Amino acid sequence: MIIMLIACQDTPAEQPSVQETKMAAPDSVLIPQKLAETDSIQLVYYPEPGNQQYHREGAITDSATIREIVSNFSNITLAASACAMDTRLFCFDKEGNLIKTIYAATKGDCTFIAYTGNGGINYYYPINAASLNTIQQIQRSFKVD
Repeated sequence: MIIMLIACQDTPAEQPSVQETKMAAPDSVLIPQKLAETDSIQLVYYPEPGNQQYHREGAITDSATIREIVSNFSNITLAASACAMDTRLFCFDKEGNLIKTIYAATKGDCTFIAYTGNGGINYYYPINAASLNTIQQIQRSFKVD
């Protein structure tokens, strides 16, 4: 009887919950995985990055283009950038739920693609030539007053 009481008091170590496991993984791993579910992107271009009220918008629904843009997040992260962000890319899943907002700088030699993770930490990535060209083509298609 005493042996049974002692054995019953020895509870096994708790296993981490799925949520705890996800919280332990860095945003630089989880967010790019989630971005792979992107079905459409709403592109918002700011011709004058300092004036966020003046912008143009367009949709990206081509799956090859979306995969190309999302593939930028498989690269190594860059150091923080002081470049002006001129484009926002709102990534949506098939149900129309916002997955994440991506930011891009597309002017001159100062280019990147980025997102903000938990705790306000920004993750910057180099933007590949194909994605940069696609975004710039969309920007040029907007009539800028």
